[in-house]
Amino acid sequence: MCNGAYVIDFENNKMLYSDLLDMSDVRYIYDTVKAMDMDMMFELQADGVIYSERRCIEDTKRYNAYHIDEFIKKTRVPVENIGEYIASRDKPVAKVNIFFPTAEIRDEVVEKIKDINYDLSYSEGTNLEFNVKGTTKAKGLVALAEYLGISIEETMAIGDNLNDVDILKNAGISVVMDNARDEIKKLGDFITLSNDENGVAYAIKELIK
Repeated sequence: MCNGAYVIDFENNKMLYSDLLDMSDVRYIYDTVKAMDMDMMFELQADGVIYSERRCIEDTKRYNAYHIDEFIKKTRVPVENIGEYIASRDKPVAKVNIFFPTAEIRDEVVEKIKDINYDLSYSEGTNLEFNVKGTTKAKGLVALAEYLGISIEETMAIGDNLNDVDILKNAGISVVMDNARDEIKKLGDFITLSNDENGVAYAIKELIK
C-alpha cells in the first residue's frame, strides 16, 4: 500500500513490512512546498486513512480532482488546518500526497525540488506523491511473497499509472487496466477492463483458475 510504504496482513492485524516517513520529513516537505506559495491540497496517508484539510475536501474542483470527488469525500478524514496537524503529530506516515490546481503547477514544483531526497511519483493528473527514498511497490510485493512463502513468479500485480511501473515489471503476471496510459499498457501481460467496468474483478476471474 501507499506505493509500497507498508504491507499489512489485515486478517491478523499484522504489519509485514514498512518504510515510513518520519514527521521531520513531512514537515520539511510541507515547509519546502509551502514556501513556493503554491495553492495545494496537502494530504497525509497514515493510520489506514488519509488526512486532508476540510476546505480542500469540500472544493475538489479547485485542484482538478472533481472526477474523483465522491471517492475523496468517502476516504478522507478532515482536519481544520493541515499545517497545525502536521506540527502536532508525532507518529510517522506512509506517504505525502499533494494535489495542485493544474498539472503545469505540479510540474513546476517538481522541477524546483527534483533533487529532494525523497521518491516522487504521481497517479492523478495534478497530484504529486512523496515516499521514503527507495520505497517501491515492487519491494512491498517481494515482502508479501516472502511472507506467503511463494516466489515472485507466482504473484500478480494490477496497475494503471506511472507509480505502478516497478511492480508491473517485477510481478509474475502484470495486469494493466484498460483506462491506463499507452506506455503503461505496454508493460502488461494482460489488459483487463477499465476501472469503471470492474477490471480488477474481471482480471482475477480470468487469470486465477
